Amino acid sequence: MTPEDREAFVDLTAHRPGFNRSAAEKRTQVIWHIAFENPTSDGGPTYFVATDGSRLLCHMGRIPTWFFLEGKRHLASFAHDLFAHPELQASGAGFFTTMKLYKSVESACQSFCGLLWTNEINVKLQQARKYDQLWVRRWVRPLDASRMIDDRLGVLPGVARSLLKVAGRSAIGVGDLALRRSWRRAPVERIERADERFDRLAETVGPRLGIAPVKDRAYVHWKYFTWPNLPTTVYGIPTPGGDLRGFVVLREPQLPSDHGRVLDLVAAPDDEEAFNGLVAVAIEHFRKHRVHSVDCMATSPPVARALGRFFFVQRLPDMPLFYLNGQKAPNPEHLAHVENWCHAFGDSEGGETP
Repeated sequence: MTPEDREAFVDLTAHRPGFNRSAAEKRTQVIWHIAFENPTSDGGPTYFVATDGSRLLCHMGRIPTWFFLEGKRHLASFAHDLFAHPELQASGAGFFTTMKLYKSVESACQSFCGLLWTNEINVKLQQARKYDQLWVRRWVRPLDASRMIDDRLGVLPGVARSLLKVAGRSAIGVGDLALRRSWRRAPVERIERADERFDRLAETVGPRLGIAPVKDRAYVHWKYFTWPNLPTTVYGIPTPGGDLRGFVVLREPQLPSDHGRVLDLVAAPDDEEAFNGLVAVAIEHFRKHRVHSVDCMATSPPVARALGRFFFVQRLPDMPLFYLNGQKAPNPEHLAHVENWCHAFGDSEGGETP
């Protein structure tokens, strides 16, 4: 793939369900950001395509990424963005073409390659390739009971439902105030750009997080400050010495129906005050946006415990955390346990999906 292929990508992307030309242009901006702006490279190819000679019919990419693996830096990848033209999907050749692209990714990856939060079709393809499968659930925190009241108590008169909604919002708000007073939490500040503090945080905290991307200055800048069409707000916990104890990345709601999403949540595993401060500011931030709920991905026990303290609960469906080439990792057995991973919604494609 070269920059000159952009129009062909837009043409193919316009065939995604629910997409028009404008949406295809925006999605292609993301593909280009991944393909040509990624601060990490392993020297191998990162995009694979199938054509009929005149049209692009299928593509799949991979994202070279530095990880911490058992406390040491390790160069691996994420796979992403498999899509096939509807004509190819309907033909007998569609399955075999996508299998070839998966095989190309396998060959290009020098080590393991994560496949996160993919859709049902791609999950079935990945299962056909017999990739290693781990499953996790979202953590969800309601901020407003209005939708639940409408769904479950719709038979009540409108006035009664309105009163219940007001009471529900008030009760949740009072509960949140009590939580903020109950847990010791570190003060937070808004962060406007990725700076050298992220480098130092990555080196001091990163090796303790489990299997996770190295979230240094270059990574955070690329992933959360310059990612196309992904408005975010970042909060951090400063130290007196000018460093960071942790940070949280929030995806800004764009529509009244949007829920709040925590894209990333990073602190030392034993720094409960930092986690408390970051989770609390996320709840406060989204409450101001009047969203109904907040969701977060937590595959590691310290993050799960932090969310649980603020009444986040796990929700179905189970979501895929798959990986290929596990046998190429230094310790394949370490990859096989989900509690060793520390992944967030923002990993892989940066929070645009699911």
